[in-house]
Amino acid sequence: MARLTILLAVDDETHEEDLKLFDNWKESHADQISFIGENEGCGCCVHIWNVECADELVSLLPHHFLSHSDWSNPKEK
Repeated sequence: MARLTILLAVDDETHEEDLKLFDNWKESHADQISFIGENEGCGCCVHIWNVECADELVSLLPHHFLSHSDWSNPKEK
């Protein structure tokens, strides 16, 4: 399973389309997504989710959706 941090900055119509694309991805692959956390962004212009999903789903997302966090890149102890 892949652990992702999704970051979407919604500041114009193009980015609104990104939000719709992510929502469609979530709905289309719900059976392969084991976890989606609460939106940790402000919710109006920044959306951040931690996601755990099947490895093959990562390549279906645009690269600019992917961010880094302790969730997606945990530090080795």
